[in-house]
Amino acid sequence: MRFVTKLTIGYEVMLGVTLLIAFLGWEGRQSVVSLQETENRILKMQSLLSEMEKNVSLSHILADAAYGQQVHAARGALSTALSEELRRTSQPEAFYRIQHLLKLEKEFYNSYLQLASSTTSHAPASALQPLILISGEMHHELTTLLNEHQERQREITLEVDSWLIGGMLLAMILAGVAIILTMISFKRSVRSGILFIEDVEKGKLNTKIEYKSGDELGILLGSLQKMGEALLYAEQQHLRTHMSRIALSAMMETSMEPLTLNEQLTVILQIIQNIPWLQVKDKGAIFLTDEKTGDLVLAVGMGLSHTLLEACQRVETGRCLCGQAKALGKIIHAIPGDEKNLFPADHIATLGRYCVPIFSRGKVLGVIMLLLDGDHIASPEEEALLSTIANTLAGIIERKRMEEQLQHMAHHDMLTCLPNRVLFMEHLDQALALTVRSRKKLAVMLIDLDRFKHVNDTFGHAVGDALLVQTAVRIKGCLRASDMVSRLGGDEFAVILQDVNDPADAGRVAEKIVKSLVEPFIIGQHCCQIGSSVGIAFFPDHGNDPDTLLIHADEAMYEIKAGGRNGYGFYAPPA
Repeated sequence: MRFVTKLTIGYEVMLGVTLLIAFLGWEGRQSVVSLQETENRILKMQSLLSEMEKNVSLSHILADAAYGQQVHAARGALSTALSEELRRTSQPEAFYRIQHLLKLEKEFYNSYLQLASSTTSHAPASALQPLILISGEMHHELTTLLNEHQERQREITLEVDSWLIGGMLLAMILAGVAIILTMISFKRSVRSGILFIEDVEKGKLNTKIEYKSGDELGILLGSLQKMGEALLYAEQQHLRTHMSRIALSAMMETSMEPLTLNEQLTVILQIIQNIPWLQVKDKGAIFLTDEKTGDLVLAVGMGLSHTLLEACQRVETGRCLCGQAKALGKIIHAIPGDEKNLFPADHIATLGRYCVPIFSRGKVLGVIMLLLDGDHIASPEEEALLSTIANTLAGIIERKRMEEQLQHMAHHDMLTCLPNRVLFMEHLDQALALTVRSRKKLAVMLIDLDRFKHVNDTFGHAVGDALLVQTAVRIKGCLRASDMVSRLGGDEFAVILQDVNDPADAGRVAEKIVKSLVEPFIIGQHCCQIGSSVGIAFFPDHGNDPDTLLIHADEAMYEIKAGGRNGYGFYAPPA
């Protein structure tokens, strides 16, 4: 019920009671007025009776006919007044008293007529005695009736006044009670509103207001409650936005760290899983697109079973949710039992998932797969954040690939893709440190191609370049996986052999390389044949640093060239 309505009802109750008492007072006042009129009529009757007594005085009434007419007129007026009063009265005592007066009035008039008809002269006093007695009795009755009416008038006046005063007090009490109750309710609601505002000031936006929604104050407090809910929602949105920005900033900071792409993807997946409001599980994966086949290749998998990891090593476009997300180019949300969910049976079969394509310049670079609760409901806010994360990740992937490409270019030969001199020297320095700890030998080979200039001059540089590429392949085919071959420049290659137990082992590798390179090279329509000269130096026998070892290997290689080429030899210190 509205506050104004409550006050209105209180005032209406007071007004209604007041009007009721006023009506009762009016009725009482009407009774008083009626008694006053009766009193006036009684006084008039007394006046008329006195007039009749005067008309029948001993000195005039029997001698003068005019007095007889006056007596008759007075008698008629008195009789009319008594009859009217008899009709109006409701009190038994007054009713019987007026009836008695009517009888006395008739007896008085009849006595007067009898006296007037039997007397021709002034009557003696004894003849008027009956009239005097009746007149006296009438005066007594009228006086008694008048006193009764006056007493009744006083009683009614006192009763009316009591009713009016009591009614007014009752009306004031009822109105006061109604107003007090209303004000108590009003105070409680206002206090609740004040406490809510204080809580809002302290940042407690989830406080509830206790109020009745019917009145105007309730509407106001309800509006305050809605305002608080709106502020709470805005604060939550702001907090979510802040958390999202922190996550995106952390992703960008990760991209600046000296990590490999897969390491960065692992950290980024952990960042995504730790966004509080996103409510994803600590299980997920990131796939990258194979540029050659277009398939999705698993780059990072966290919290997934070995069976699932094996099944998802390579996902064709359109297969499973991730393949569908790549094919459709949009985010897919699935719940357990969804027809789109084509994952193999696994411990995640009861979970929902998001599959988010990673877009960059119209290409899908990969897909992020996140696991959710089975009853998770997708929201546009989540999808917007995931799209932003995917776009950010796309930039990180492209940047990292560009960095890796630049790094590769800086440390590898552009033609053969072998490590260049810079990377070779770094690797050799590290290999020497490892060899010191293992207390084994290390061999450095320097390989120079024989008659390569002739191939360039005869068939052109394109054939020469192709020959260098095939040479790199043949040399690598003669080495172990732990060994390293590098192109130092031109037609010169270098090899690091680690964990050499006997110099003869390095000789056998060198012989194998020489035999491999002496075989003809078929390049297009051309058949090219070259040879190679290989010089070998050992650590620590022939040097303790990379430069010294290379110099001694180079000296050994030139000894072979000077001796007829197409062979290998070990460094021999001067005597």
